[in-house]
Amino acid sequence: LAQCVTPVVDPDREIMGRAVGSVVMEVRTKDGRLLSKESKFPKGSPENPLSLDDCIAKFRKAAAHSYRSFHKSQLERIIDMVGNLENLRDANTLISSLVPT
Repeated sequence: LAQCVTPVVDPDREIMGRAVGSVVMEVRTKDGRLLSKESKFPKGSPENPLSLDDCIAKFRKAAAHSYRSFHKSQLERIIDMVGNLENLRDANTLISSLVPT
């Protein structure tokens, strides 16, 4: 599939020489139709913030690629602690849980 993709930088979308911000994805189907979708702001930007579920999914995905594996229950504890930071008495509890056991 990658050989069918041609990335093109639109100079009108550059900011200070870098292609950032909005993106347009165009797909030409086998029957000749052109499908297009634009995203004005990248996911995670202030204008298009990640939801809590997005953040949790991103954390789980990153943890899955950790050099050492996290146990599922450990990931759940981390997620719970971060979700309740205002009630966490000692930040070292969270910090020490970030090392896979």
